[in-house]
Amino acid sequence: MKLAVLGVGRIGLMHARFAAQCPQVEEVVLYDVDPARAGAAASELSATAGGPARVTGSSDLGAVLGWADGALVATPTPVHEESVLAALGAGVPVLCEKPLATDRATVVRLADAAGRAGVPLVVGFQRRFDPEVRALRDGVAAGRFGTVYLLRAVAADHRPPPVEFLAGSGGIFLDLLVHDLDALPWVLGERAVRVSATGSVLVDERIGHLGDVDTAAVVLTFASGALGVLTTGRSNGSGYDNRIELSGELECAASGLGPRTPLTALADPDLLPGPAWDGFAQRWETAYRREVATFADVVAGRTDNPSPALDGLHALELAEACATSLREGRPVDVEQTPVPSPAPLTTA
Repeated sequence: MKLAVLGVGRIGLMHARFAAQCPQVEEVVLYDVDPARAGAAASELSATAGGPARVTGSSDLGAVLGWADGALVATPTPVHEESVLAALGAGVPVLCEKPLATDRATVVRLADAAGRAGVPLVVGFQRRFDPEVRALRDGVAAGRFGTVYLLRAVAADHRPPPVEFLAGSGGIFLDLLVHDLDALPWVLGERAVRVSATGSVLVDERIGHLGDVDTAAVVLTFASGALGVLTTGRSNGSGYDNRIELSGELECAASGLGPRTPLTALADPDLLPGPAWDGFAQRWETAYRREVATFADVVAGRTDNPSPALDGLHALELAEACATSLREGRPVDVEQTPVPSPAPLTTA
């Protein structure tokens, strides 16, 4: 199997490394508009990936897509649509980093394009591939926890990303928190119907100048009455933190709680000995590896798409509702808007 990676930033290089280490992948091509950058990234990956796949670089998108069996899109968010449409136009299955797009109309348009092309479009919500998060979802579906009362999610960067990145990120809800806005409804198996969000600028005043916040809290009300409480921030003194905790009638459980959780237990400082996670790539390495391996299975036709384009609509709606709630200082009801069916898959 031959996989192309579009974009050679930190996410692109991580996807490329895991693709190169995937047993069923024979060749990986890194695409970037800058030939020197593509070549340098390929040389670096060839020396460090440690997998059997051949790694090359290219700045010829048409040639790359004509060659590839699948494409992993890791270009900046504002050009996701362009990158995805190029791959779909070439009949190439796509795994696109979140968010697929920053507005509903574009998500629907891309889902429709995938249907007309007859190839899968997978959205990179890596929480769905994490064994612990999936165990929470499976436990809810099996009734292990009884009635679910509350879900709590923590999502905190260790250190803020560069302000230049944040300027084009879509804001804290669409960039940092959108994973959890997808994961909590996915775990619970139901939609959120109301959102209340608040936030502050406490880490870097330049983030405030972008019209964004760097510290935020969100309360979700689900259709059943269950609650979701999400906290997020651009700086966490002890390290990168991401957990989901479930409070249920029969049992309480947590994902992401272990020796590297960046907490100090004051009664027993050795309870969580560390070293703490430094960033998302460390914390979610298993999930990202499984995501790439699953995408290879999707490309080969061995499994169904576990994260279709239209599944991302609810997370997008919730992120938009969070931004509105923060801006207007009020709870926001999330309309249960019908999700259009994508065009049927064709083989033409």
